[in-house]
Amino acid sequence: MADYVEDISAAARGLAEPPIVIGWSMGGLAALMYGATYPVRGVVALGPSAPRQILDAPRREPLTPGIFGPEVYGVTDRSSPDQPTMPDLDGEEVTIALASLGLESAMARQDRQRGITVDPEEMSGPVLVVAGERDQTMLPASCRRVADLFRAPYLEFEGASHWGLVLNRRALDRHLPDVLAWVDAL
Repeated sequence: MADYVEDISAAARGLAEPPIVIGWSMGGLAALMYGATYPVRGVVALGPSAPRQILDAPRREPLTPGIFGPEVYGVTDRSSPDQPTMPDLDGEEVTIALASLGLESAMARQDRQRGITVDPEEMSGPVLVVAGERDQTMLPASCRRVADLFRAPYLEFEGASHWGLVLNRRALDRHLPDVLAWVDAL
């Protein structure tokens, strides 16, 4: 996960001012980690992986190299438009989601499961936490706990799954103005 934070740092190098960092899922945790390490104008965490402080049962297994695929998240048939983890997406949105799938770092997943402490007192800018009402990957209750940890406002996209936070056009049309208003206020 620290490598992902360094990737964000490399992308932000040379900017005229600190960035507003937006991350989804694992990227939400990386965005929070970045904001606690580097200057930011703000962090938007969409369905973020939970920091260690709110994990119910952090794993203890050692980190081992490897990769995993989308089956870990319930995507077992990439040819099917019926995806249980994407109940709110229409056919075109499911197609976009399935096309975006690839292999991921097993070490990064294990790192998250072991728990990464992100100190709210080190956060260099304000945080907004967004959850999907129908998210079964990063449950709204977990996202609320992340918002509480960072004393951050919390938004919940009505009807949105985890994928719906970034692909459900109906939910985005309805709720994105609230996110943009928060960003504009920065």
